[in-house]
Amino acid sequence: MLKTKFIQTKINKTKVAIYPIKGVRTVTISVLVRAGSWYEKGPNWGAFHLLEHLVSQGTNEFTTKDKVELYKEKYGISSDAWTSGKQIGFNLRLPDIHIAKGLYFLNQILFHPTIPPKRIPTEISIITQEYQDKWNQPYDKFTQQVNEQLAGRKHIFTRDALGQPEYLKSLSRDLLLKLHQQFFQPQNITIAIAGNIKPSLVKQELKNLLKQHKNTQTIPILNPPKIKPKNHLIKYKSHDNQAQILINWFLPNRKKMSYVDKLTINVANNIIGVGSNSLLSKKIREELGLVYYIKSRLWTWLDISGLEIQSSVDTKNINKLIKNAKLIVEEFIDKGISNKKFNQLNKFMDMRTLMNYDSVDRIAFDLASCLFYYNKVIIPEEQVQKASLIKQKRMIKLLKNYLKPQKAYISIMTKD
Repeated sequence: MLKTKFIQTKINKTKVAIYPIKGVRTVTISVLVRAGSWYEKGPNWGAFHLLEHLVSQGTNEFTTKDKVELYKEKYGISSDAWTSGKQIGFNLRLPDIHIAKGLYFLNQILFHPTIPPKRIPTEISIITQEYQDKWNQPYDKFTQQVNEQLAGRKHIFTRDALGQPEYLKSLSRDLLLKLHQQFFQPQNITIAIAGNIKPSLVKQELKNLLKQHKNTQTIPILNPPKIKPKNHLIKYKSHDNQAQILINWFLPNRKKMSYVDKLTINVANNIIGVGSNSLLSKKIREELGLVYYIKSRLWTWLDISGLEIQSSVDTKNINKLIKNAKLIVEEFIDKGISNKKFNQLNKFMDMRTLMNYDSVDRIAFDLASCLFYYNKVIIPEEQVQKASLIKQKRMIKLLKNYLKPQKAYISIMTKD
């Protein structure tokens, strides 16, 4: 089987992956910093989101936001950033001829931001608008209630990354600088670079960049409290004619699962509710005609994981939808599917897996994510090899005690 040549290494404790692609003129740099709202102490959060906004507002070299943008325009760089509970991410896209300029820009953003005092109130105002946009959406309010149903009120896993506007106003520049110094260290950063590059040259550029910075502080270890799931059924009031339905089950602890077990659960998710040939779609949409869409997904909170069914339905059919969805999952866990169909699905997923590296952006992000979560790059070819070990018997054994009807958490958003 084809083995793609790439570099995986550590430079000054930074996890690095470099993936050359001939025939494109683009380079994407994906950076993940282990930080976010789950790392914030106390009942309030949002400092890391504000910090994510501010690191690109001015640096030692680019002293104003205008100078930051002029440099990006000069060298064809586009960038974006985001914050979650467990990471701050940065993406840079640039022409292959300016990889050195892109890395210099990254060095400034990651390690030399000045956090200009005049920009702090403006960025807080921008985040406030972002906050209002999000929490004016009924579905976002509903899913927040679902998170609290599954984790318990005020658990860190229920935190969005945005934070609270009033709390942001209380944050000092000194606190933001302290957080930056503590978390933006080489040892706490993952970098993946994909595109038309010479790996050895890029590796040397990164060495020159990262060796300038020291790992001087201890990074806090995330040790969240236990979750406290509550009601197995919640209802959230809305004004929509259609009811929104979420059905959740907890899955085995990810820390105790092998990588093949994780792939096995991904196959189970595909059988249950991914695509038009899934069990849910064939029965509830195609046979019963109850819904326009129904699907399942996997979610994780560190080592905690779950399977969620999502759908919308006419209010008069709420109970019928829930009853059938639970029955489909129960029958699958009890009987499985035919070996022919199971093997066919595995082949289909192998082909889809080999298509994963379909863009420079996706490759860079997948590489960074693999290093961030697994400390190892697992390219599609290797994933397909590991997937050959998936067995339906193991799948049923893994999930049988978890996907029982009585263990489902039902969440309904409805006007009734």
